[in-house]
Amino acid sequence: MRKLWIRGLGLGVSGLLIVGYWGWAQSSRTSEQDKSGAESEFSTAQSQKPAFHLKLIKAVFGKSKYNVLKDEIHSIAEALRKESKNKQGTPQDRANRAKRVVESFRGTFSPELQPVLDRLIQIFDEFPKRDYAQEHPGDVMRAIARQLEVSAQRASSSGGIPKEILKDLYLPTHGEIETEALFPKNISLKKFKKLNPIIVWLLKHRRSLPGIYTPVVPFHMKKDQYNVQIGVILEGVVQRINRAVDGDIVFDVEDIHCEITPEDQIFRKIKAPVVGSQVKVYGWSYYDLFHEDEAEEEKELTANRATVWEVHPVNKIEVLP
Repeated sequence: MRKLWIRGLGLGVSGLLIVGYWGWAQSSRTSEQDKSGAESEFSTAQSQKPAFHLKLIKAVFGKSKYNVLKDEIHSIAEALRKESKNKQGTPQDRANRAKRVVESFRGTFSPELQPVLDRLIQIFDEFPKRDYAQEHPGDVMRAIARQLEVSAQRASSSGGIPKEILKDLYLPTHGEIETEALFPKNISLKKFKKLNPIIVWLLKHRRSLPGIYTPVVPFHMKKDQYNVQIGVILEGVVQRINRAVDGDIVFDVEDIHCEITPEDQIFRKIKAPVVGSQVKVYGWSYYDLFHEDEAEEEKELTANRATVWEVHPVNKIEVLP
């Protein structure tokens, strides 16, 4: 009995020491400067403290404000992704439903995110003023959802989360599209992955033509040996052809995905090639960061892709003898 009492006393003292240490750590650091919140508040002492102490502290004190806000942003993004799959009604109807989704989070989520909700309402009010949002409402909605999460991840503190989102989240005007500031050329894959998701999506519908086209090899594309947003010439045999939900004509040349946008089908009069034909495809190199966010119908078309490198948009197709 005495042993049990001593053991209980020891556990109680250990608990008090943990709590005391936590209080000391909190008072000795400035508020919300640590990106990883509660999990890294003790990063300088992790090598000296057993892992179970950190787990116990998390269990007692819960998530940091930083992680709470990130979880709430993720919930908003997931709700918008879900709504993006509802294709009923006009683009304006879809924008109005998206606004109702956003409004449903008011009063239930952290007050720090109220300006973010206001910005989202403003963006969906702007849908009628953006041709690309009218033509591709579901895609734009998914790009907005991805933008929310990317901006939140970039923030280094809880206070930084709404600031980053408000800085990044907007729908470019038609005057801004195709400018060098928003639509870069010949950039590394590393830099391309850092672009805002809304811009990355808009690059799929780039109207301008590259100044120069460079022959590329599918194997080298799969090995990330080329830059993104360069003019490329891809030669090979057409493997399969489909029409995507957004109207793109989708076909594969060897292992590389190629897409003709609805705009280029109309204005450049580019037609689908024939399966089995030998072709040269001219267009922009593109790395599809949105593959995981695609609608289920799109994933079915691209389920067996060997790479997310693409020629998108296609500018010209030359059929070889």
